[in-house]
Amino acid sequence: MIESWKPFLTALVLPPVPWLALALAGAWQAGRRPRLARALVLLAAVLIWLSCCTAVGRWMEQRWLALPAPLTAAQIEGIRQRVAKNGPQVAIIALGGGVKLHARELDAPDLVDRAFMRLRYAARLARETGAPLGFSGGSGWAQHNGAPAPAEAAVAARIAREEYGLSMRWTEDRSRDTRENALNTVPLLADAGVREIVLVTSAWHMRRALRAFEDEAAARGITVVAAPTGYSNNDEPRLDWLPSNDGYVQVRQAVRESLGHAMGR
Repeated sequence: MIESWKPFLTALVLPPVPWLALALAGAWQAGRRPRLARALVLLAAVLIWLSCCTAVGRWMEQRWLALPAPLTAAQIEGIRQRVAKNGPQVAIIALGGGVKLHARELDAPDLVDRAFMRLRYAARLARETGAPLGFSGGSGWAQHNGAPAPAEAAVAARIAREEYGLSMRWTEDRSRDTRENALNTVPLLADAGVREIVLVTSAWHMRRALRAFEDEAAARGITVVAAPTGYSNNDEPRLDWLPSNDGYVQVRQAVRESLGHAMGR
C-alpha cells in the first residue's frame, strides 16, 4: 500500500532534503558549468538558511495554514452551558500526534510533545465545561520501524487517568492519519448521540483536521467546533532570521500540512 510509504516519501519532500539535492546538483556541474554550479550551491545554502528561520515558519503558518483563533472565554462558557443543557450530546475529542515507544524515565510508552499538548488542553476543557473526553489515534503509518507500537489512544487514556484524574469516554485506536481520525471517530460519536464535537489539535493542524471532521459530521447533523492549541511563540523577534530548531520545525510543519491538505489527507 502506498500509505505505508507515506513517512518515507514525506521525509524526501520536506526541507532540507530538496535543498541538499539542489546543492549536489550544483556540485555535479562544478567541472562543466562552474557559474551555474556556484549559483545552485549558493541558492541551496540560502534556502537551507531560510527553512530554519522562525520568521519564515510564521509567515508560512499565517499564509498557508490560516491558523484559527483560540477559543475565547465566552466560547468556553457557551460550551459549558450547552453541556449543562444537553449533557452527553457534547464531546471533547483530542487528536493524536505520535507516541514515544519507550520513555526511559517512565519505563512506559509516552506521547510526543505535540500530542501531550493536545491532551493537556482537552483535559482542561473537559474540566472547565464538564463535557466527556475522548481521544483519537492508533499507531501511525511509520509503525516504529516495524516494532509493535501501542495505540496512541490507549497511552493517552492512561496519562489522562494517572496525571489528570480523568476517564476517557471514547478511545478510537485504529486511525493512522487525520482522515482516518475522522472516518473512525465521527460514527463512534454519532452512535453515542453526540451532536457537537469540540475538536482539539495543534493550531497548525486544525485546517486539515477540521475539513476531515466536518466532511464526516455534516451528513450526521453533527457540528464541529475548533479548539486549537500549541501556537508558536515570538519570544525573541531579534532572532527571527537566524537559524534555530524552532524555525526548522515550524517550516517543516507548514510544508507538511500544506501537502497533506492538498492531497486530502
